[in-house]
Amino acid sequence: MKTVSVLLAVLVFVMFGAAVSRAEELDPSKALVGKWEGQYVKDPADVSGDNARTLVIVRVQQQDGKWVVSEAKWGISGGRLAPVEVKLEVIDGVPTIHFEPTPMNPVMLRLTPEGLTGTIKMLSRGRGGWGVRPMKLKRVE
Repeated sequence: MKTVSVLLAVLVFVMFGAAVSRAEELDPSKALVGKWEGQYVKDPADVSGDNARTLVIVRVQQQDGKWVVSEAKWGISGGRLAPVEVKLEVIDGVPTIHFEPTPMNPVMLRLTPEGLTGTIKMLSRGRGGWGVRPMKLKRVE
């Protein structure tokens, strides 16, 4: 019984160590650069407006030992994309980005196996207030 417990403990340690090392090896410059498209979940009361969005991350590099997004663009899919200043944090080995396309619309996205997943704060035209909406973007290029 003791041998089984020791083997189980070793197996868990090896699996956990492999997961941590994979996360630590993740290169944000390869994982984030590209064109991302998706949408946020609209408030059911909103009957107007387009919820499709595009994020283009052109360049990610290291500066002073930290990863930074040095060039990115954001906008409504199919429309004009505007430059946006993106803050990048690597939390537990996972890239997380924050930016504000406008002062009242903060966006937070975290790299997941499904793509970039997170939230955007949007005005609900139907309800007349602000709300945080779930958002998911997938890499298309």
